[in-house]
Amino acid sequence: SAQTTNPPAASPATIAEQRYQAGLDKQNQADLATRKDDARKLYADAIIDFQAATLAQPKHYRAQLCWAVCLAQLGVIDPDPDRAQQELIGANQRFAIAADCPGADYAVFEQWANLLLVNILGLVEDPADRPALLRETIKVCERGLKLTREAVPRAKLERHLAEAGVGVGVLGVELARLVEGGLRRADLAVGQALTAALDERIDRAARCSRERIFEALGNENRIGAQSRRGRGDDSDR
Repeated sequence: SAQTTNPPAASPATIAEQRYQAGLDKQNQADLATRKDDARKLYADAIIDFQAATLAQPKHYRAQLCWAVCLAQLGVIDPDPDRAQQELIGANQRFAIAADCPGADYAVFEQWANLLLVNILGLVEDPADRPALLRETIKVCERGLKLTREAVPRAKLERHLAEAGVGVGVLGVELARLVEGGLRRADLAVGQALTAALDERIDRAARCSRERIFEALGNENRIGAQSRRGRGDDSDR
């Protein structure tokens, strides 16, 4: 009798890419969903695919990144506050994993910093614990800035960096005032010096960001004008 042969098993890299693409399709559908319930189910289904992709290839950067983004989205739209908090914490942990994968680019650091500032910071109830998270955000932004020279991504990262820096300084002064009765002058001086240094940093970052944004817009306008001239479009004359 004829002997049948089974097709060769797919490689881990192939399985990872197939599951990543399947998850990405669901994530894109979730982004466009008009009903929150539909979006939640699609994000959750996408996570299953991204998880399978990372099981086959643990250092698959895009799968890890998209998994983190889906968890963050679930944390924003989940009606259960306890579950939403766990999803946001999970997103933070997943961004950290994605950031250490080969091929990680500025995107993971920009979205991670945004999560820390917009979503995670509000979960920290004790003001004394917030400076540590803000300092972590600063480190995240600095890692991202090392990976891109593009104007708009750098402007986003610098804005997050500035917000976190100012937050550290403001919290330092507020905490000093809370314990002012028994505060050592050295503590207050450190807080004031930190605030002054961070104010200077935010001004410098803001100026740099504006310059890069204007440069990027100028480049886009020049490219658009060249394209219109190439087509013989006289509508802008």
